[in-house]
Amino acid sequence: LIRVLRKPSETNQWQSREVPMRIGEGCGIFSMAFLDAANGIAVGGSYLDSLAMEGHAALTSDSGRTWQAMIDHGPMGYRSSVAYCPNGQFYITCGRSGVDISYDGGDHWESLSHEGYFTLSLGHQVGWLMGRNGRLARLTW
Repeated sequence: LIRVLRKPSETNQWQSREVPMRIGEGCGIFSMAFLDAANGIAVGGSYLDSLAMEGHAALTSDSGRTWQAMIDHGPMGYRSSVAYCPNGQFYITCGRSGVDISYDGGDHWESLSHEGYFTLSLGHQVGWLMGRNGRLARLTW
């Protein structure tokens, strides 16, 4: 089982919660992002099978108390990084098989690129993706 720890503001006790993500060698949660205190996404999957669509993303709408696996309309495979851009109101995620974007809180994703990137950082109107062999991409909105 994959678990996350959360500490609700109303208590001083840490809680362990199960997240329906793929388990095994090279598997797990690799990044998380929240658009507000309640709504967030965990991404990952298997970096050994980066095109697999099972157990690669999960959403929460209750501050991490429960998580729902993304079966349909999720990111396009293993993803190593995810971020939310509040002023652009979108999530963006990347991994070795591409970059995806969601404009509806993570419910549906569309592919931006099939180029592999491993990490990303977003600012107010510009973002950066970093990949293999010094690959760098700049995003603006």
